[in-house]
Amino acid sequence: MLSSTEAWSQQTRQNCLDVCAAYENPLFATFAERALKALLGDELRRYTPHSLSACLWGFWQFVADSRQEINIRVFNPEPVKAGWRSEGTVIEIYSSEMPFLLNSLRIALQRGGYDVSVLMDINLPLRRNRYCQITDIPKNTNANADEYRSLIHIELSEVFENDALKDLETHIYASLNMLRRVVDGFPRMQGLLRDAAQKLIEKMPKESDAAVIRMESHAFLQWLIRGHFTFLAVRHRDESGKEEIAGIDPISTNLHIDWLDDSFPNTIKQEKEGRLFFGKSLTRSPIHHDRYADVVIVPMPDGKSEYRFWGLYTSRVNQHDPMTMPVLRHKITTVDISSGLRKISHDGRNFDRMLRTHPRDELLLATEEDLLNAFLPMVKQKYGNELRFIWRLDPWKRFISVFIYLPKPLYNQTFVSRTGEFLQARFNATDAVMTAYVSEHRWIRLQGLLVFEDKNPPRINIEETESVLKRLARTWDDELLSLLMTKYQPMLANQLFRRYQNVFPEGYKENYRPQDALVDVTFLETLRPENPLAVEVSPTEGRTARFKILQWHQQLSLSRVMPILESFGLKVLQEQAFPLLLESNCLWLHDFRTELPDNLAREAFVQTLAYVREAMQVLWQGAIEADNFNRLVTTLPCRWREAHIFRVLSAYLKQTGFPLSATAQVEALTRYPNIGRSLLELFQTRFDPSIITDRSERQDAILKRIDLALDKVSSLSDDRVLREFMALIMAIVRTSYYMPSAIKSQRIAIKFDSSQLRNLPNPKPWREVFVYSPDVIGLHLRFGQVSRGGIRWSDRPEDFRTEVLGLVKAQQVKNAVIVPVGAKGAFVVRATYGDKYDIALNAYQEFLRGLLDITDNRHKDKIISPKNVVCHDGQDTYLVVAADKGTATFSDTANAVAAEYQFWLGDAFASGGSNGYSHKAMGITARGAFISLARLAKEADFDPYNEPFSMVGIGDMSGDVFGNGLLLSKQIRLQAAFNHNYIFIDPYPDPETSYQERKRLFALPQSDWRDYNRELMSEGGGIFSRNERKIVLSEEMKDMLMVQDNILSADDLVRAILKMPVDVLWNGGIGTYVKASDENHADVGDRLNDNVRVNANQLRARIVCEGGNLGFTQRARIEYQLNGGLSHTDFIDNSAGVDCSDHEVNIKIFLQREQQARRLSADDYKNLLAEWRDEIAQAVLNNNYAQTQCLAIANHQSLLRHREYSTLADFLEVNAGLDRHLEAIPDVRIWEARIRTQQPLTRAELAILLAYTKNWLKAALSTAELFNDKQLMTEAQALFPVAIRKNYASTLQKHPLAVSLAATRLARLMTERLGMGSIPRLLQNERSTPLKLARAFMVARALLGLDQVWQQLDDSKDLTDSVLLPQYAALQSYTRRACGWFLAYAEKPSEQIIADFSMLAPLLNDLPNHLNHKRLEGWQNAKNDLVAKGFNAHLAERLASLDQILPLLDMCRLAQDKGISVENVAYFYEVIEETLGLTDVQRALQNLAVNNTWEAAARDQLRAGLLRDMAQLTEDALSKWKSTQESQQSWLTMWLRANQQIFIDWHQFRRRLSPSDLASYAPYVVLTSQLHKLLIQLK
Repeated sequence: MLSSTEAWSQQTRQNCLDVCAAYENPLFATFAERALKALLGDELRRYTPHSLSACLWGFWQFVADSRQEINIRVFNPEPVKAGWRSEGTVIEIYSSEMPFLLNSLRIALQRGGYDVSVLMDINLPLRRNRYCQITDIPKNTNANADEYRSLIHIELSEVFENDALKDLETHIYASLNMLRRVVDGFPRMQGLLRDAAQKLIEKMPKESDAAVIRMESHAFLQWLIRGHFTFLAVRHRDESGKEEIAGIDPISTNLHIDWLDDSFPNTIKQEKEGRLFFGKSLTRSPIHHDRYADVVIVPMPDGKSEYRFWGLYTSRVNQHDPMTMPVLRHKITTVDISSGLRKISHDGRNFDRMLRTHPRDELLLATEEDLLNAFLPMVKQKYGNELRFIWRLDPWKRFISVFIYLPKPLYNQTFVSRTGEFLQARFNATDAVMTAYVSEHRWIRLQGLLVFEDKNPPRINIEETESVLKRLARTWDDELLSLLMTKYQPMLANQLFRRYQNVFPEGYKENYRPQDALVDVTFLETLRPENPLAVEVSPTEGRTARFKILQWHQQLSLSRVMPILESFGLKVLQEQAFPLLLESNCLWLHDFRTELPDNLAREAFVQTLAYVREAMQVLWQGAIEADNFNRLVTTLPCRWREAHIFRVLSAYLKQTGFPLSATAQVEALTRYPNIGRSLLELFQTRFDPSIITDRSERQDAILKRIDLALDKVSSLSDDRVLREFMALIMAIVRTSYYMPSAIKSQRIAIKFDSSQLRNLPNPKPWREVFVYSPDVIGLHLRFGQVSRGGIRWSDRPEDFRTEVLGLVKAQQVKNAVIVPVGAKGAFVVRATYGDKYDIALNAYQEFLRGLLDITDNRHKDKIISPKNVVCHDGQDTYLVVAADKGTATFSDTANAVAAEYQFWLGDAFASGGSNGYSHKAMGITARGAFISLARLAKEADFDPYNEPFSMVGIGDMSGDVFGNGLLLSKQIRLQAAFNHNYIFIDPYPDPETSYQERKRLFALPQSDWRDYNRELMSEGGGIFSRNERKIVLSEEMKDMLMVQDNILSADDLVRAILKMPVDVLWNGGIGTYVKASDENHADVGDRLNDNVRVNANQLRARIVCEGGNLGFTQRARIEYQLNGGLSHTDFIDNSAGVDCSDHEVNIKIFLQREQQARRLSADDYKNLLAEWRDEIAQAVLNNNYAQTQCLAIANHQSLLRHREYSTLADFLEVNAGLDRHLEAIPDVRIWEARIRTQQPLTRAELAILLAYTKNWLKAALSTAELFNDKQLMTEAQALFPVAIRKNYASTLQKHPLAVSLAATRLARLMTERLGMGSIPRLLQNERSTPLKLARAFMVARALLGLDQVWQQLDDSKDLTDSVLLPQYAALQSYTRRACGWFLAYAEKPSEQIIADFSMLAPLLNDLPNHLNHKRLEGWQNAKNDLVAKGFNAHLAERLASLDQILPLLDMCRLAQDKGISVENVAYFYEVIEETLGLTDVQRALQNLAVNNTWEAAARDQLRAGLLRDMAQLTEDALSKWKSTQESQQSWLTMWLRANQQIFIDWHQFRRRLSPSDLASYAPYVVLTSQLHKLLIQLK
């Protein structure tokens, strides 16, 4: 089986061959295949397949164009022209076959200082035609020997240009020229050797010794010619002095060969016995091997001629037994005899072994005396524990051969290198070449060749040199034992030595002294395997320090360690790694020598290094990052957790969009370390729980010190960074930094008062909690003390706060229907190893723990603050979370975390879960959205429950909102839908068939559109992948989509679906698919869907229902609705989910209190929750209906109340934090332009105003004063099931959220029943407050029976909107008038006001009997008109009666003030009003058109003035009548007669006011003035 590297290499080669095939040149393809085999794997990695093929193509062209025997190309490839890039200069060689070519080329490049990065050596047969064109690359079996060529491609590691490039080319040519001369001259050199050998045996002498010498010399030369000598050059000088040089010519090659000149001693010329002379050349061989060349000199017996052979003994020479080698066998035999040792003795065998293993060239060079003097003393040394040193001086005094024999335990590479350095330095040698010989024997031979050029070698003192070498050979272990004995008691020292003697490897010993090992032994003694990593730090010389890191079981990766050290500002100078085997445990010791930062004071070295050591251990465990903030440990200096504070704050700043990078922040802190330390002191002073007194004074002093220091900061960016850190620390109100549990888990939670951070983008939350740990980083934004919202698993680590801020805006308005205001959280998973789901679940738990760490708890209504947390804010106990993207199944996990903390909310902490309401099972969100759809469908004139309608959808049947929603009506004709993976198209679906199939899909555990039964789809339909680039459209699809294209991409098809004409576009998915035409995709912030997003003005759907969040941008909704589309907003359509969760949480809080009081069991708890599920669902859906109905009413009156809504927007902007730009609410200029073009506010804009009004009113009402009003507090009970209201009414008053519950219910009712635009107007009344307005509303609601009237209107669903909506608007108007009237009495509790005006109910029920002629006529006409429109008679009577509400209220007040029955008061009031003819005036004033807020205020004041004057007239008359005993009728007749002239004058004035006059405001001013005059006259 191939290894991964081999498999990769194989695949890479094949990829390159595939590219080469594109050149359509078979010869090149064969060449490339052979060439690729010549490349190593590491060399392959330098190329891509295309670049390598381009390189080979260029090489092939060079080969093809080469004609001569040797051709060289040296060049720098141009990437654009050549198609590939090289790191350095390229050398390409084409040559006929020559031995030693590659080695010689390497020698030349090495001596020239050229480093090779890529080498490709190919030996290939090339067959050429007569035109020298390559016609074939034959197989080896069919190739001729002369067809083979050496092809070499070399890439250097450096680029050479100009003269350097020319020098390189010249250098290579010179080397190859010498090789060519050697190869060409080889036959002649061999011939000269044969000549020399032959001449030695001619005329053999008769003396036996001389004959032996000649025979041995002849045999040696014959032996050389048999492959034992590489000939490089030969010089022959004959008897006449004529010279011949074969091979390398020193003159032509410019190579100095010392043995070939005449400067050599003439003693050789005196030799006449045929003895051979051996020597070493000072010239290193340029061919084959880079070593000093060997020389054999053969003087001829004539004493005049000689032969000199210059070359290299081949490697085979040292493999021969010297007793088989001519010359040597004679020399060794002579030495053996001279030694006097018996062959079979121990010493004799040792002596013989030493001779036979001695280097053969040294045996040739040494004399018999040299060998005896060298080896005989060695044999006498019986025990081999002592180092021995011998040496030999070259006869020509240019070399000294040194031999050191030492026992194996003493041998190491350090000794070899130190010995070479010592010998070269001690004897002033030009060069020293050390070679070791290791055998099975106990001795190791170390040979040194000392070279002396142009100098005489000194005499060597053997005793002195041997003594030094013995010191150099003293073992490392010996030194360690000596040091241990010095530091410890002898027994302990020996124990430690035995324990660690074999622990340190040779590599360690070669690099470190025993003194260093002594320190490491102490380090190792403190460690155990259960600690995976340990760090030891010690300062060394200068500004350096040594970091030793011990890792059990595996070697550390440098790519991981180096960034860690560098993150502390340390510069790594050197690194060593050593494996240690300690008691069967493998450890890796990494030793780093580092340089400390320049600005670190010397006296702080020890403390700082201790900080770094601690930080590195924590960092290695993954608790902190290897980033720039670690530099603070060395520059401030400080401990890692203190530096971590800045890291956490920087991570938060990144989320807020702070423009300066983390690097800039660290630079600022390191440039001003004093300020950095002061900021840490400020943090400690504010939050260290151990500080009990003087916290405020110390804080002020530190702030003053920081301010003074900041004045000296010169850089604006540094100043901004440091001030921002100070602002952040001052904005923190809580942190878990000092909590032991948080310290243990490396988790930090920080709670900010966002209002104190002026640079935060809008909208600013009330509070936000930032959680930072090794596993998770997250943020929770809260817009109020009681707030709720989902926690999502974010995939946007760079800007998840921006993501959450966009979502919380929608959450904030969505939460208008519930108690909590908006909140939203997001976390990003930081862990990278393990199952994705598991690490996300763990991250979610850590995030929640961070939130709970700094949240107050409750126990029996007592608030418990978290321990070790200094709180700079008030009590804060309410923290609930909800499911969101990626966390839909995490509710039980969240509640388990809450249980860890014994959090007071229990499993109400996270709604849903196994002990809560499943939104998908209830289908609550989809049911609420469908109510919104039904509301809009009614305006579009179809019934979605009973009439077929077409739909396109976003999502699939496995989703909650999509799946549940598409099962709420059997009339849906789903024509198209898509999710992130698939597109579903069914052009002409059968409603019933498709409904049943959707139902089947929904029931599956997990489904997508692929599971849809295609046989049930209509003709031309299909299911397509979102990844398809080409989708063929059927004719049916083209007709449905109304497109002409035959083929569309998947993205184009999605866009076409979004734009197709359809009744309903149902969004049940994730993503933003529609934007406004004036928005760009970047504004949307959903890059995933940029390719499919369309503009709102391109939609042709009649209705859009947003069951999913953020399907449209807010501006897109507005544009869609301005173009005639019907829709609400996402927070209106899908608010049922959050409403249901809030109901669940509130009920659970109640049930838990009952359970804690032991009035409920755990089973009762679960059973009651299940029992109330349907009731809760209905309550939620009622809220959905009421909210959409409110928007329908507002939309119906949007043009009429356009300026009223403008006033509301101004009010909300000032009081509720409404950001017009953020919420896409028009400014004043656009507002006025819209009214001129008859484009009032859309539902999307009205929904924003509605939500902000509810939220503001909810917050304004949530006061302790509300709790004191029992009547108002009863509204909290309405949010609970009937059983709780009935059996636990008193207990509900103690609900922790009772006030908030009541405020929420009141805010919703007041906004919906009064109309949101009326709130600012009613609050303008003198001494009016939100609480007083709530009381007035509650009183009006109770006394007028408004709930019953409103319900009767809701029950009249069969009536059209054109009939119903005006009556809803009228009812809002009647309620507003009553509220305005009751505000004068709102100082009293609601219950008392209701009791005081209890006579209103019977008066209202018997109203026709108390109306004057005019009012009765008007009442009768109004009633008849309503009945004619389809209202039942009872409802018609009540609506007609409410039109008279203000006079009736005045009557009740007068009856109460005067102690007169309300019937009598009513009689007086009606007679006087009819007498004065004010009934028509009141009616005309009520219907008077309003064009701006001023006219509205004027109309209100005029109407109030008329009513006040009427009441005053009635009161005056009643006061006078009450003192008499006469009947009402007779008294009134007398009173009118007595004031006859006054009334005549009034009637004359009144007759001058025609109905047309009453269409403007001026006549009313005059009329009011006349009425005042009348009052004065009648007094």
